Amino acid sequence: MRQIGMQGVEDTAKAFELQTQRTGDIRFLISSLKTIEHQVPAIKGKLDRKKIGVSGHSMGAGTTLLIVGATAAPPNAAQQSFRDDHVRAAIAMSPPGPGRSSFSDNSWEHVAIPTMTMSGTRDRAGSGEPPEWRTQPFKHMPTGNKYQVLVGGAEHASFSLGQRFHACIVKESTQLWDKYLRGASAGLQSVDECKVTAK
Repeated sequence: MRQIGMQGVEDTAKAFELQTQRTGDIRFLISSLKTIEHQVPAIKGKLDRKKIGVSGHSMGAGTTLLIVGATAAPPNAAQQSFRDDHVRAAIAMSPPGPGRSSFSDNSWEHVAIPTMTMSGTRDRAGSGEPPEWRTQPFKHMPTGNKYQVLVGGAEHASFSLGQRFHACIVKESTQLWDKYLRGASAGLQSVDECKVTAK
């Protein structure tokens, strides 16, 4: 942020370059889990590398969606995939919508794994896009184990700071991880200010 300010969001080519770097970092980390487990005795034997979930906020939410099958493109180029097949579930909080950050309306058509997007009723983007802009990734995903959580009254920073929304954000996130990574049978339900839509 110090080096480029908002250019990493506003400039499509720069956003694509940064997203490529971020997805590369995540893929490297996932591929290194076995090595990390051997180097950190406290977690040895506690990781199930067949049940990996990823999550992120804002631009990190964009990275999360790329890891689970969304596509992106630099200006005037074909869409590219960054899918990592090790990932089994994802939560994207306040994800960027189409038209910025190298995403388009069809960027989310190939997200096939269980995915939850979260945004707030006051969750505006930096260029003034309405809160509905952040719900577009969910609307363009195929049906089947997809969830949109709309948090009443939450702004963009609410998902990183928590504030009074912390409890419902944690509850909704935990429900997704429990169902798709731990095998719980219960479905996802609306909690407090959080309203869940499923498809």
